[in-house]
Amino acid sequence: MGKAGNNRAAVFDILKEMGIQVAPEILEQTAEEDKERREKQTERNKLYREANREKIAARDKAYREANREKIAARDKAYREANPEKIAAKNKAYREANPEKIAKIKKAYREANREKIKAYEKAYYEANREKKAEYNKANRERIRLNGVIKRAKAAIKKYETRMQTCCNIIGRLVAQESIRRARGITDEQRLYQIGYEAAQTAFNDPVCKVAEKEAGKAEKRLNEARARLAQLQEVAQ
Repeated sequence: MGKAGNNRAAVFDILKEMGIQVAPEILEQTAEEDKERREKQTERNKLYREANREKIAARDKAYREANREKIAARDKAYREANPEKIAAKNKAYREANPEKIAKIKKAYREANREKIKAYEKAYYEANREKKAEYNKANRERIRLNGVIKRAKAAIKKYETRMQTCCNIIGRLVAQESIRRARGITDEQRLYQIGYEAAQTAFNDPVCKVAEKEAGKAEKRLNEARARLAQLQEVAQ
């Protein structure tokens, strides 16, 4: 094929549509040549950019200044058409460059202290009530998270205590039931003894107190979670 130009693949497609078959070895050779040509062109472009950094930068700057509205409109249209793609790209960049981003932010803050201070003051004055509402909701959110943490711990404590007490009492009652049941052959009587033992363990005051406290803690937990759900929009 020699130097068949930059559209050899398109030429082959046209030949294929015309019913003209191209030998596989020619296609393979052409693909290799195209690959080498692209790699060489990429290397030439790289060397050119490195040798003409200032010239390219000046050219790009002049173009941007001469086409501000055009570039702004193009960028806006792209952002509106690709919000998810842009968000994913920005997220990936932030995750890959946390230190670099932190340095940029720090440098910006140090170079624009007065500007940032004036902006924050103006924003606060314009959103005083909203800020107060946010702070109030945030304080309540922190308090509710503490309530939830303590309620979970209380539920676990009382459930453990209740289980321990019931196990001990149940074991003692079972031992007493076995002692009373020895020598008894009447099935109805044995059933009654077992039922009485179960009721005694279930109704033991110590177990009931622990169960009641666990119920109170669970109620506090559910109330705190419900309130947190209400504050979600404000406290975010």
